[in-house]
Amino acid sequence: MMKSKSWKEKIWICGMFLLALAELCFGAVFPVYADDAHQHGKIQIDVIVDDDKGHEVGIKDVDFLLYYVAAWENNDWMLTLDFADFKGKLDFTDAKSQEKTAKDLYEYVVEKKFLEKEGSSNCDGVIVFDGLDPGIYLMIQRADFVYGGYTYSSAPAVIKIPSHIGDKDYMNVELEPKFTRSSESRGDKPTAPEETNPSETKPDRPSSGHHSSDGSTKPHTTPESSRPDIPTESTSSTESAPSDPEETLPDIPTESSEPSTETPKTGDDSPIGVYVVVMEVSLLVIIGLVILIKKREKDEKHEEK
Repeated sequence: MMKSKSWKEKIWICGMFLLALAELCFGAVFPVYADDAHQHGKIQIDVIVDDDKGHEVGIKDVDFLLYYVAAWENNDWMLTLDFADFKGKLDFTDAKSQEKTAKDLYEYVVEKKFLEKEGSSNCDGVIVFDGLDPGIYLMIQRADFVYGGYTYSSAPAVIKIPSHIGDKDYMNVELEPKFTRSSESRGDKPTAPEETNPSETKPDRPSSGHHSSDGSTKPHTTPESSRPDIPTESTSSTESAPSDPEETLPDIPTESSEPSTETPKTGDDSPIGVYVVVMEVSLLVIIGLVILIKKREKDEKHEEK
């Protein structure tokens, strides 16, 4: 009987150890998912075109605007205060619907005339917006730019953070806008949609938009001097700039132009899969030990009879 008791004690000790291991795995897995709601994301825009030899070139000093459109709350998209009066539909069914959503949001910004974030490309043609809350963002090229005798423009685009790519969500997203190239000069200033009026001021540039990198010898050009019809009272501005009485928003290109496939930046390297496997194996072993103990007790009672 003492031998049987010792055997039970060993089983229970092993079971408690595995149970503690499973609890540690639970504690490692669930905080990862709980923290997702509090994580901040990043959007990297690569301003890249091909030169006459077919080589990719990063363009410096191209400005893009970024707007926080909606946050995910209570299993639905909730418009931010700046977009509270937007009556359109946030449709991501397919590329066509997403393009229409971006155009509608762009026209809303033109009508309301406000600025949130602005970034300018560095020597490598890279713009980084970081510290972004999860939600829907609108990206707008502020003005056309000229390179190699051609004028380049891109259509507004909507980006979701986190972005679902494959079977995983990514908080950090990199995208390369598809530029429409034109050999005809549009003049010193692009034409705005009919419903807009020229602004008398130039929006401030927020400090969080532009992350410069090390020096580069890549050829670049200075973008057009035109600016959008947006007031200076930006929620993200840190320094003022001189006014321009003829500032207007750029045209939406007539051809379909949407950003290329988003390339994920790994922002979460937690070995969640390993935790889950260890947790499941531990639980299965514990269940097996319980069944074994019950069977052993039943056999002992049968022998006593």
